[in-house]
Amino acid sequence: MTATVHHRGADADHATVRAAVRTALSDEPPLVATEGREIVEVRPDVEWHKGEAVCELVDDGERVSAVYVGDDVTDEDAFEALEDLSCRSVGVLVGNRPSAADYRVHGVGGVRAFLAWLADEMYPAGEPPGGDAGP
Repeated sequence: MTATVHHRGADADHATVRAAVRTALSDEPPLVATEGREIVEVRPDVEWHKGEAVCELVDDGERVSAVYVGDDVTDEDAFEALEDLSCRSVGVLVGNRPSAADYRVHGVGGVRAFLAWLADEMYPAGEPPGGDAGP
């Protein structure tokens, strides 16, 4: 389990918020803070990250595809993990920075457009596009 402190739009500056989270965690040795873009992620101090979670949730031998969309540096572990999945997978970065993601979109509108395109283009395997199975 993790908790994420989002500080976009906070009255305090970002350094102050990050320092406050680190101070709060100083008495909690089993917890660590990972900084992202205008967030501080609090999680247990274990070898576990979003990439491990993706593998646990998706790579069960039953999934045929996976899509991961993320906008933060804390999503990079997940983008990298997609490369090792046994199913087809696509990583999509929201933003413009170096990334292990396969593709990138700009902002929420780009995510909406990508998901709309995906919904329009998807059909069950073995069935022709448009759902017309023929006579």
